[in-house]
Amino acid sequence: MTTQAALGLNFVRILRQLKLKMNREFLSDKHMKVIYHAGFPYQAFNGKGQINPWSIVTMVEVCRSGSFNRLTPSDHTFLDMDKLYEQNLVFIVATTTKISPSFYDHALPKAPVEMHSELIHVGKTSFTQRTSLYFEGSDLPVCENETQSVLVDVATRKPNQPPDWWRKKYDVDLEGEQPLKIPRHVVPESGVLSKNQIQIKASDLDVYWHTNWSNYVKFSYDAFVDFAIKKHGPSNIPRAFRKCKNFSVLYMKEANLMDTVDICMWKDFDNSNLFKFQFCNKSSDVISESQLEFYPPDE
Repeated sequence: MTTQAALGLNFVRILRQLKLKMNREFLSDKHMKVIYHAGFPYQAFNGKGQINPWSIVTMVEVCRSGSFNRLTPSDHTFLDMDKLYEQNLVFIVATTTKISPSFYDHALPKAPVEMHSELIHVGKTSFTQRTSLYFEGSDLPVCENETQSVLVDVATRKPNQPPDWWRKKYDVDLEGEQPLKIPRHVVPESGVLSKNQIQIKASDLDVYWHTNWSNYVKFSYDAFVDFAIKKHGPSNIPRAFRKCKNFSVLYMKEANLMDTVDICMWKDFDNSNLFKFQFCNKSSDVISESQLEFYPPDE
């Protein structure tokens, strides 16, 4: 089992690289701005020059890592996460992202990404953040992500309530905001479009040695492209790489190195651009569910 000290050291190694490309500003106790000067890297783009949807999740993770951890020994952290980390791990349980059409504008130059992260809800053992991504010069966000995280006690590995002082400081003036609720899927008796099996590879893991949360978006997109190529043939591969309008993922169980995962995909009955996915382990337990909604196909 990975120790808390080892996890901390791994994050430090990553932050040493990030802080050279990052500036951050505490706008309030519950609102932080992070500017990532490097922007989206080369590998974030697909063959059509569009940013892959899972790369958005990776950029949100850059914001989380840069705000939840100290960049210098005397620094403080967003939401006092350094204090929460003393007794807790933080696991992501749900995420959803809306993507503006302007995100796919080829005329936009490579530029820094400005991210605004806000605490919008506190639950019994969880909290939800909204992260808005802006390109340089844009007045409106090109993406909006909401992610719900749960505190897990380091010793018991069970959900843990935040300390009273933290709740008194942060669980205020959040009236009207709701927890992130993503409905569970119901696999249709007929109409399943594809069933694939993958094996978790070394490149899929994060510092917890579990499948990184961004990869479930990648697995979903890959499954859709595989289906589209098999259905329409390989003569027009770029057409299968459709622009994502929004996506969401529920995380229920972990997937580890060398695990086999079965992926079931089907189309929503009321929305021809919406595709749903269910991930099961070798015991047939559901470990994750996701959905991708696409913009209409390019002509």
